[in-house]
Amino acid sequence: MDNNKEFIRFLDALERFLHQNEKWFQKPEERMNMIEKEMGEWDQQFLEQIGNVEKVMKELEKRME
Repeated sequence: MDNNKEFIRFLDALERFLHQNEKWFQKPEERMNMIEKEMGEWDQQFLEQIGNVEKVMKELEKRME
């Protein structure tokens, strides 16, 4: 019986702690969202540049034939 009461007290304390510190848990999530957005923009630019390089390589291959 005491174990159950202690466990419930622990869960209550954990819930209070999480509620009081919720903003700190959200900060990394906000940062990850910003990083993912920046990576998407970088990825798009990178793919465009790779596409241009591939076009030049194909032109060079045609000239070498």
